[in-house]
Amino acid sequence: MAPMGNPSLHQAQQHYDAAFHLLTVTYPSVQDPKLLLAVIHNLAKALEAAVDVLLGKQGDNPVKAAAQATPFDEKMRLFRATYVPGHFSPGHVY
Repeated sequence: MAPMGNPSLHQAQQHYDAAFHLLTVTYPSVQDPKLLLAVIHNLAKALEAAVDVLLGKQGDNPVKAAAQATPFDEKMRLFRATYVPGHFSPGHVY
């Protein structure tokens, strides 16, 4: 796949693609449960990179700066505070 404009978005897509390949191609052939941990790891990395993309779209705002070097739980708190009230049902975002 061709690189996208945003490096975090490209990274999210790469992690997702890796997880998809491991789950649908590699795991059925090898059937090693350790591969499932790699799938979960790649999905977590994809989610984190996707949240970085969404928080980065906030422009010159403290949310963007804070998202660059914070732990994932803090990024999710910022995501919930920024996007959930106007765009998502609170029950859909944990």
